[in-house]
Amino acid sequence: MSDNKWLYRSPAGSIDGEFILLVNARGSSKCRRYDLASGMKTHEHPGPGRPYQQVFASLMNQCQTLKGLPDARVTEMTKGLPIDYLNDLRSQVSLPPIGEGRTIAKHAPNGGMLSGTDGIIDESLGLSDVKYRTKTAALRLSQRPCNWRPDLLLTKLYRRIEANWDGSQCQSSELWRWRAMPYISPRNTSTEKMLEKAIVRATNTWVNQIPAASGLLRNYDERHKNIDLGRRLAPDEYELIELKVGVHADTPLRAAFEIVGCGLLYCFARMHAKDLNLAYAFPVLKAKSIYLKVLGPREIYLGYRLDWLCESLDTSLRKFSRDLFGGSLEIRFAFESFPAEFMWPCSDADLRAMLEKRVAHNFGS
Repeated sequence: MSDNKWLYRSPAGSIDGEFILLVNARGSSKCRRYDLASGMKTHEHPGPGRPYQQVFASLMNQCQTLKGLPDARVTEMTKGLPIDYLNDLRSQVSLPPIGEGRTIAKHAPNGGMLSGTDGIIDESLGLSDVKYRTKTAALRLSQRPCNWRPDLLLTKLYRRIEANWDGSQCQSSELWRWRAMPYISPRNTSTEKMLEKAIVRATNTWVNQIPAASGLLRNYDERHKNIDLGRRLAPDEYELIELKVGVHADTPLRAAFEIVGCGLLYCFARMHAKDLNLAYAFPVLKAKSIYLKVLGPREIYLGYRLDWLCESLDTSLRKFSRDLFGGSLEIRFAFESFPAEFMWPCSDADLRAMLEKRVAHNFGS
């Protein structure tokens, strides 16, 4: 006999509303989320070994409790809500009914799986006249850190990623591929790209160009939404790195949210592995610890003071990942720099030495 509760979260800012079903059964619980307009299930969170009253208490406090669907069976709603169920719930929150010929209304993937996330980040950082991707924003936030809610930002970003998904199975066998890709075209003169390729050639423990969104959307190519570098630290520990080098490198602020976005795409793929039909099992998808990092020479950090960003992202990512995966995964964040003597180009031996001497960047130095 299961114990169910229905909730309604109203739309807010850039985030769509949703219906939420909480279920207790056989000593565990789960949380299912459904799109307001289509009834499609957008996500399912497990709560192993504990009732939903404990696991999802904070969620219950944020939402409106509904009468729900007392005569419905949970097994009828594994992929979505039948039209009559959807309209019953909509009527309980004074929303108009959806017609029988409804189609799944998802965000247009103009920016792929991360479509719309830039605006959410700008809003969270209190940026109204500039974009977080600009140098102006990074310098401004270095002088005057914002009063923000990184925990709320991560939740909004993750919900937007889920809303961007079209519900299809993954079309690529390369998603979260874990292998070195050392070849570089002779015509490619990017300093970052040359250094990235040199790192994987100089070592036998680093990989590069890890696809984070490839094949997730129908008719939309995101093969180039890749993570620069990755390394397996232990059987269940990995680091994922956004590499920055050269006079034209992006700001640390922009780089931080690049790797955080990929980290949230990792969470999405892992949570939806069954829905995506990820029959292959790249080991990284079973990690217990993921370290998201921005790495570059000290020069890329000159003029910026973003220690507050590092600390708040690290704390919030740890909590977000533990809550999402019930303690089976912890994600952390750090800015790192090469040692002061770093020079590029250099020999393979020197490059390996520089990689070993990486340190957490001190913005006060």
